[in-house]
Amino acid sequence: MTLRNICCHVIYLLVIIILITVSCSREKVTRVVTYPAPTGKGALPLSSEFKVTANNKLVDVYQVKVLKPHTWAGGWEKQEYEMASVAYFDFEGEIHIKIQASEKVNTFKIRPLRHNLEAHVADSTIEFSLDEPCNLSIEINGNITNNLQLFTNPIEKNPVKPNKSGVRYFGPGIHFPSDDGIPGAIKLQSNETIYIAGGAIVHGMIQTPFHDSVQNVKILGRGILLGESDTARKSGQVKIGFNARDIEIKDILLIDSYGWVLSIYWCHNVLIDNVKIMAYRPNSDGIDITSSSNVTVKNCYIRAADDNLVVINVQYDTSLTNFYGYQEGYYDHYGKIFMDTEHQAYKRNTKNVKFSDCVLWQDRDNPDAIHLGWSMRGPQISDVLFQDIDIIHTRGGPNTTQLDIDPSWWGDSNTVIKNIKFKNIYMEDAHGGNIIHVRADPGTIDSVYFNNIYLIGGEFSKSTIFKKDEFGFASIKNISIENYQAFNKQLNTIEEAKIQLIDVDSAVVSIK
Repeated sequence: MTLRNICCHVIYLLVIIILITVSCSREKVTRVVTYPAPTGKGALPLSSEFKVTANNKLVDVYQVKVLKPHTWAGGWEKQEYEMASVAYFDFEGEIHIKIQASEKVNTFKIRPLRHNLEAHVADSTIEFSLDEPCNLSIEINGNITNNLQLFTNPIEKNPVKPNKSGVRYFGPGIHFPSDDGIPGAIKLQSNETIYIAGGAIVHGMIQTPFHDSVQNVKILGRGILLGESDTARKSGQVKIGFNARDIEIKDILLIDSYGWVLSIYWCHNVLIDNVKIMAYRPNSDGIDITSSSNVTVKNCYIRAADDNLVVINVQYDTSLTNFYGYQEGYYDHYGKIFMDTEHQAYKRNTKNVKFSDCVLWQDRDNPDAIHLGWSMRGPQISDVLFQDIDIIHTRGGPNTTQLDIDPSWWGDSNTVIKNIKFKNIYMEDAHGGNIIHVRADPGTIDSVYFNNIYLIGGEFSKSTIFKKDEFGFASIKNISIENYQAFNKQLNTIEEAKIQLIDVDSAVVSIK
């Protein structure tokens, strides 16, 4: 064999080795991590409605309270409920999921529909594959109350260690914290990480102290923060605020909150990622961003009995000192902090807020899926984006709106809401009085853009753009609607889109 032939063979072998190496590197490693449900006092009951496996590994399924349809008791302890199911696990690669229902599957939906997941059904079993994590609702035989919420997470990279400095670690099991001797209280302070591990259930609420201006705080993990505690009964589950900055809240489940579930007040630089919320009680807003800036909310799943995503401004009363105290007024949503002008106070704008890739389920008659402007006691909300949002259900009621901008409740005549964008919004089962609702009463609303708005199922309700200018303090201008579709039909005129203009000139609204 000549030297030339030897060189050719060597080069050929090197090429084959490189091709094999590249091919192997492209193959995804398949891995599934499950978290056994804890047992004992304070455990959540397991569901008998669904059995779930992922690559043949059993995934525990919890029973979780959800609002009984079309009921509203008006009291935290009186609210009627039914039980839905929740399961969660982590994975990477492509996995096979098998769901065994307690009844024969005649019809089913896997939402959000735009995932377009292909499933095989046989008797009472549904099987499908996933190649990337997402949050799903599996609904059997038209039953949207007692469904399965399937939350799938990416595999944790560099998971938090329990003995690391600055980490408060809640491992698998059931926990009853009591900071400062207050049952259920968890105080989050600067440079601290609270980690709730998969398979953990923590009974309580997490808050930052008043006036401490905390920085660099994180709430992480795969486990459950459960609102069944005396302290949580006062004011929701997670409240971060009062000049806090550099905040990360990621991957946890928030279940059974009293009041607003996850609230951000007067904060800067906030990331909320892959948080799952199940809330059925009165005033259980999902995520409220209040008087804050540079906020990102993404990959979240919210099923709540009040507004799902909220952006507002409120007034901060510096005289309040009782961090956990409901009686002080701050956590009373109708209390003195919104109305009292006797104490020293200041107002702050909300700016640069982005919501993306979230799944919303508004579970009660009359609240909104997305709401901007309630109790506008601050000067301005601007530069807010809602993008790639799936509103999979709204229950209906005359006041329910899918996309609502309304600063009128206790509004301020100096209020300005501007540069608000809704892009790629998918409404799968819309019910209520309005699809789009824009109302200035008083205040100024300027430069609102609706782009790629898709009504896929439910009711084709009207939209309303309304200005109440009784005292000359209201203004609406520059409303743009582009590619608004209802049941695959593009709506090119105000009339086709069922838009009612009340004291608003048609020139204010551009639709195409």
